[in-house]
Amino acid sequence: MYRAALLAAVVAGCSFQHGVVPGADSGGGNGGGGSDGSLAGTDARSDGTAGSTAHVRMLDIDDTRVTGGPHTDFPLLVSITQPWLRTAAMGGEVARADGFDIYFSADQAGATRLAHEVEVYTPATGTLVAWVKLPSLSPQTVLYLHYGDSTVTTDPQNVHAVWSGGFAGVFHQRTLADATGNSAQLQSTASGTAGGEIDLATTFDGIDDQVSLGSATALDNIFVGGGTAEAWFYARTWGENGFGRIFDKGHVSGWSLTVDNTDAPASVVFLHGTTTGGWGFWTANNSVTLNAWHHVALVYDKNLTANDPAIYIDGRAVTVTRDTGPNAALVSDATVALTEGNRSALDRTFDGFLDELRLSSGSRSAGWIATEVKNQAEPSQFFAIGPEL
Repeated sequence: MYRAALLAAVVAGCSFQHGVVPGADSGGGNGGGGSDGSLAGTDARSDGTAGSTAHVRMLDIDDTRVTGGPHTDFPLLVSITQPWLRTAAMGGEVARADGFDIYFSADQAGATRLAHEVEVYTPATGTLVAWVKLPSLSPQTVLYLHYGDSTVTTDPQNVHAVWSGGFAGVFHQRTLADATGNSAQLQSTASGTAGGEIDLATTFDGIDDQVSLGSATALDNIFVGGGTAEAWFYARTWGENGFGRIFDKGHVSGWSLTVDNTDAPASVVFLHGTTTGGWGFWTANNSVTLNAWHHVALVYDKNLTANDPAIYIDGRAVTVTRDTGPNAALVSDATVALTEGNRSALDRTFDGFLDELRLSSGSRSAGWIATEVKNQAEPSQFFAIGPEL
């Protein structure tokens, strides 16, 4: 449970609300890269010496929002707007307009840094959207937010390290970049961006938009031995020809994840190709709705004898119906590029908004998925922010 000393000091606020109609860009910028180590042990001071920041606050995880675990290398979403996170010029306590003096640690002194990535920092409002890698997340986890040290001169982000815990591709949507660093060739013909579930979402017109997520080796055969595909989506209709793509890696020559209102009313469909065709799985009727944000997670191991996937909608496992059994060997998708919001033939365009697409080279647990959905859907409720220490 929350620490008693913090109960009177909960001042968390969130700029992005679950379930809202996608809106305009809220401003901010995207972070840079770093080394592949998950922790850094010294302050980024201009003279290279260690020291404490000017301000520090505890972030205390709400025990009731962590399901299962402990979860190793968990990327925590910190999405807050606070007056003290404005720059000093704007009446706050952050020293730099680029936010370089904002970082996270496992201890109050700041000796054990936690790798983090900043999606947005807006100095005028004190809005921060960041991902923080927790080496282990359990109900008793606390971490510390540091800010305001005017001697910091270099960017403390370590973006790739945040996503080193089994992630093969992480696509936030603000920029055409893979936060893991695995994919380099991303191209978009989509209609633009709008306010998403986390930060910005990519807009798809239901006609011919698509985003190519590249053909990096890390994205190939993600389900061999177990893999996970997940995304936030907001569908205005069921998409072009009634099968709007979320992910597509070749369909019958690979796999795809799509919304559907034809084979099963208001469902999500997973299709995987075989050497003589393909086979598919449908979620329960009316498991998703139009004009609302939903999270989908697909966990699948193509090496298992049963070959049945688990599909989670909004953090909860749903009933999955198998269309047909595999009529031949499942194919490799190594020669096929991964596409978001369409397939290569441009006849399965998603109609709506896609946000925070991820692939993992391992099977995420039900507890992991439930916990990340709670964190991302209501980040302001996931932890309490303590008073300045």
